[in-house]
Amino acid sequence: MVIENERILLVDGIKSLNLSLADTVVDNLLCYVQLLLRWNQKFSLTSITDVDAVIRYHILDGLTLIKYLEDSQLITKSSSIIDVGSGMGVPGVIVAICLNNKVALIDSNGKKTSFLTQVRIDLNLKNIVVISSKVEDYVPNNLYDLIISRAFTSNHLFIKKTEHMLKNSGYFIAMKGIKAYKEVADSTNDYVTEVIEVQIPGINDKRFLVKTHK
Repeated sequence: MVIENERILLVDGIKSLNLSLADTVVDNLLCYVQLLLRWNQKFSLTSITDVDAVIRYHILDGLTLIKYLEDSQLITKSSSIIDVGSGMGVPGVIVAICLNNKVALIDSNGKKTSFLTQVRIDLNLKNIVVISSKVEDYVPNNLYDLIISRAFTSNHLFIKKTEHMLKNSGYFIAMKGIKAYKEVADSTNDYVTEVIEVQIPGINDKRFLVKTHK
C-alpha cells in the first residue's frame, strides 16, 4: 500500500534524526501530508506534488526544528510559539503535532489560513490558533517565547517585522538554506545570532537554523 511506503519513509527519517515520536504523532503527520496534497490540487500551497518529496522536503525538514528544540531545551512545556508567514504550515503545524505547546499560525493569505484552519479541525489540534493578518500589523495580547519561520523573508526583515511580538527572554528561529550566513552578515540589528547547520534525511542540500535573541 502507498500509505505503508509513506510511513516507512517517514519513520526511517525520524530514526535518522534520532527523534522518538509516538505512533499517534506519526499518524497525524501522515494525515497532514494527505490533507496538504488534496488542498494543493486547488490552491497551489506547494510546488512539490510528489508524496515522497513532500515528506522529505517539508515534514522531515520541519522535524529538524523539533530535534533542535528537544536537544537545546530552548523551550518549556508552557512556552508560547508563533509561526510567521506560516503558509501551508511548515514548521508550525509540525511543531503543534509533535509538542503540546500552544502554537499560533499567522498568514495574510486567506486561502492558506483556510487550509490551516482545516488542518486544525481535521487533526483535532486544539493547541493551534490560526491568525489571518499581516505579521507587522498583528499585535498579540500576550508576547511569545519563540517566533519561528521558514521561507518568510530575510533574517533582518524577519526580526524587524516581528520583534514587537517577542518577550525579552524569547528567541527567533528562522529555517534557512545556503544564504543563511550572508543574511546574518547583512543584518544590522544588535541581537545575538547563532547559525546551526542541520541535516534533512535523504536530502543533500544544506539547511540551517538561524537563532537570534536579545
